Amino acid sequence: MIQTGLNILSIHTANRACDVCVLSGDKVSRKTETMAKGQDVALPLIVRGVVEESGLALNDIDRVAVVTGPGSFTGLRIGLAFSRALGLTLARPVLGVNSLEASAPYPSETPVRVALAAKRRPPDRSWWVDTITNGMSSIAGPAEMDADSLTDLQTREPMVLFTDEIDTLQATLPSVPVSFAAPSVVTAALIAHMCDPADRPPNAAYTREPDAALPQTKT
Repeated sequence: MIQTGLNILSIHTANRACDVCVLSGDKVSRKTETMAKGQDVALPLIVRGVVEESGLALNDIDRVAVVTGPGSFTGLRIGLAFSRALGLTLARPVLGVNSLEASAPYPSETPVRVALAAKRRPPDRSWWVDTITNGMSSIAGPAEMDADSLTDLQTREPMVLFTDEIDTLQATLPSVPVSFAAPSVVTAALIAHMCDPADRPPNAAYTREPDAALPQTKT
């Protein structure tokens, strides 16, 4: 574990969970609760519990890190809204780390590719894909790719692949080394510790419009 000089509160709600940690020095206090809904109610309580477990008070937090997606539209909005409000209340900077950056090994000066599941129902399968170097996304940022596009990318630019769907991608790309990865609040905290807050606004990393649609007005 990298020793940090700041107290970082890190929040991840961009999937079906509330994942929170406080990183202080080389100590990590963390709690994860899996839930399909109710993150808006659970998150403040989890944050309070993790901060108390760390031995700190909220006023001791120097920075807030939040995973900005791609991910669940509703969960993502809950985490972002809470983090921004907390940052304003504490007068502390809030830094955004996208889901793929938070999934890649850190630190790592060698570029790696991360592919996280997007559309999961065959044959309509896709992944959010990006190249990450030492916690930093590529200039293009996350892109949604189907199996053919990802295969073509790996053929043109071979790279170690990190994913939350090992079995599926090993079947799709049998010759590519594949390792498991998923967004980590600890990795997000480490990245937030090293970065300039001005370079990492807490903005949602949407790659497409939400699946939900507004009701249509009948004429």
